[in-house]
Formats: sequence, structure tokens, C-alpha cells
Amino acid sequence: MGYLSQYKYDVFVSYAHVDNQPVTGAEIGWVSNMISDVETYVGQSLGRMNSVDFWLDKRALRGRHPDVIPNEVYQSALFLAIVSPGFVESWFIDKNELDKFCETIGAQPERAILAELRPLEGGDPEWLGRLVRPFNYCFWENDKQRRIRILGAPKPNPDLPEDRPYYRQVQDLADTIVTALKKLNADQSDQAVAPAAPAMLLAQAPRDLVGRRDDLAQYLRQRFNEEEGINISIIPATPYSGTKSDYEKAFAKDLARSTFFVQLLGGKRDELAERQYEWAESNRTETPRLRWLSTDPQTVVDAAHKAFLRKAEKAGAMRMEFQKFKETIYHEARKRLLGERGDEARSKFPLIFIDCNPTDDDIKNADRVRAQLAEHLGSRIDCERPWYEQYQGKNKTRKISDDIAKKIRACDSLLILRPKNDSWVQTQIDLSQKLRPNRDFRVWAVSPTKPALPLNRAGLEFIDRHEIIAYFKEKYE
Repeated sequence: MGYLSQYKYDVFVSYAHVDNQPVTGAEIGWVSNMISDVETYVGQSLGRMNSVDFWLDKRALRGRHPDVIPNEVYQSALFLAIVSPGFVESWFIDKNELDKFCETIGAQPERAILAELRPLEGGDPEWLGRLVRPFNYCFWENDKQRRIRILGAPKPNPDLPEDRPYYRQVQDLADTIVTALKKLNADQSDQAVAPAAPAMLLAQAPRDLVGRRDDLAQYLRQRFNEEEGINISIIPATPYSGTKSDYEKAFAKDLARSTFFVQLLGGKRDELAERQYEWAESNRTETPRLRWLSTDPQTVVDAAHKAFLRKAEKAGAMRMEFQKFKETIYHEARKRLLGERGDEARSKFPLIFIDCNPTDDDIKNADRVRAQLAEHLGSRIDCERPWYEQYQGKNKTRKISDDIAKKIRACDSLLILRPKNDSWVQTQIDLSQKLRPNRDFRVWAVSPTKPALPLNRAGLEFIDRHEIIAYFKEKYE
């Protein structure tokens, strides 16, 4: 008996037979090997082996007996597709298996799970796109010569360092299967209970950055859960699924309860990445957005993707070493999560406070400066701006004023970004000198052609955007 009594099979495995042909000297094919390893991890997670029934078509029935496999699909709780060019070419999978399963899952799109064995040339076929799932279980990678290497092929070896990515993907896939089965068993498909722990939404990454996303998630869990003793939840725990509408609703719900939204953007065009970017930008939630660019937009050949990356960079996406980006995410999230305790905990880092006007353009300017400082100084500093987004409703103005005053008192250096409205600058300068009369501060002139402010204050200097980085590098490196 399997895990779910209401189904004959727990997991229906759909794959192309060409992908499971053993190479010379191997006893079984890659798919059989991988499913065997998944079964082991699933059994360990549930506490007993053979606790879940996997159904694999081992009888080469593709295209010969069209009634057999669809019946097995109807009787299965989960549908696991091993996607490859061979999978796409199979008319039987296209017209029968996936169609039949989509008829059965109804409002439970999490019952469909995709893993990619080989990349698909020309993008996903239209019929596969109905599930709107990214390939978070990617079993291929590019080697140093940009050649495609299948993880764990021809047979995985746990003693080889190069096979560790294979086992990591297998374990993640097994965890998703266990989570989905438990959810079905508890009949909680329509209940979404938010975890008590603070949540951080890591956008589902393009295929070439899935490993980076996993690395970032592991880094954040280690820093917070193990070193800080702060339990954070990295969401989504399992990939979103369903139609585009289902996906967008789940994404918006997670975004609304997240401390931060983090997205990795790669050099290859990815429809899902662009969709998540637009959803996050159009959503009215106040969750801060932090993004990383893996490549210089100017080097991208695809004109549409180049324009998208340039837009993201203009909006504050960071282009730096990935390790520095991870540290930036950690420090920013730490300050948000620790609140008052964060002021004491960060005393070993100089704090630069970027005071900016609460307009979209000025906030974006502040985020650009923060990204530049993080790129050059990394974890050697803390850099903050007013978090206007988190204050809403009653007493909003007073809360913002208190937050700015608190940061001015605490900072080691103050940078005031000059907006079009110079009267605002005068107000901030007066406030700064009142709260910290002996603290040096700088005013960034938005444009070198803009005339200097008619102010004559001790300790006040005007610098342009190019001088900002040089000044703070000299001060804190």
C-alpha cells in the first residue's frame, strides 16, 4: 500500500524512454537511477522505505495502447514529468498523459511536478506552458567549455564532488513530493497557513541561476537560523504551480507577507523571471525589492532582454560579486528583522544613512547609491535609507519622522540626496545639525549643472554622484 489510500499510485512518472536507455556497462538507465534515489530520500523523510508508490512505464507502450497509461494517470496522486527534448517529441505524453492529468488535478496544481533532464531548444512548448512552473529541479549544467553536462550521468557516485549537485536536486525533489503528499493527505489544499517565522521571498530563478538561488537560500538559513538563532522562512517552500492566474495569486500572497523580495536575473531571456519582476513592481505591497544581475546588460545580444535588464538596473538591481550580494541581503534583512536590537548588533559596522525625499525617483536614486556602496565596500559598512514603504495609515508622518531622526542619531556618516525641492534639503540639514551638531554630512547634487544651494553651514559639502563612492571608499576601506 502506498502513502495515500485514496489513490492506487502516489507518483506517476512520465518520461521519454530514450532518456532511460542504459549506456554500455550500466545496468539501468538514468531515469530509473534517479527515481530510485528519490524513493530513498522520500522513505528517509517519512520514516520507512517503500512508503510511497512510484509508477513508471517500463513496458514501452508509447503510442501502441493509448488507453493503458491514461488510466494509471487517473489513479495517481502526483504527476512527475522528466522533461527533455525526447519528452517534448513524444506525441503520447503531449496528447494523453499531461491532458489526462490536467483534467484530474482541478484546483490542486501542486500535484504536477516538473524536472528538467536536458535543456529545451527554442523554449517550452505551448502545451507544457499550461502548468506555468519553472524547472526548479534542473538536472543539467554547463561545464567550463559551455557544454551540457547531465548531473549524475551515467551513474551518480556520492563520493565524487562533481555529483553533489545531483544529490542536492534529488533531495529537493523528494522534499517537494513529501510536502505535496502530506498536504493531500491532510486535505489542506485550499488552506494556506502563513508560518509564524519571518518570511523572505526568493523569486524562482531562471534555469541557469537555480544553483545560485539554492546557494543564497542555504547561506541565509545558515546565517539566521544557525548563527543568529532567528528562524526565517525562505518561500516558496515548493515551486508555484497551476495556471498563470494561480501562479500570480500565490506570488502576490507570499510577497505581501515577506520581509524582503529577492530576485536573481540572468543573461538569458526568461519569461517567468520577467513576469515575476512585473508582478512585484505592479503589486502595492510595501515589501522592499532587492535584485542581482549576473551579467552586464550591455553584453546581452537579445535586444528585448537587454532592455529588460537595463530597466532593472536603472530601478536599483545590483551588479556585483555574488558573495557581496549575499552579504548585502543578509545585512539588510538582519536590520529589518532585529529592529531595535539591530542598532546594538551592528555597532562594529560604520553606518551610512542616505536621507532621501519620499518620492519614487528619489527612493530609486537612494537604492542605486546603496547598491554602488555595497558593490565597492560590501560587508565593511551598513547602508540604510528611510523605509517609507513600511509606514502606512494612522500616524504615518510621525512614524517616518521618528525613523529618520533615529537613524540620523545612530549613523556615522549622513548623505542627503538632493531632490528638485531644495526646501526639503534645508529642512533635513536643520534637523541633522540639531540632532548631531558635530557630525559631518554630505549633500549629493542630482546634476552637476544644478547650481549650489544658497547655504553656508559648517561641515556641509556638495558632491556629485561620481564622488560619492570615492569619498566613502577612502573613508572606510
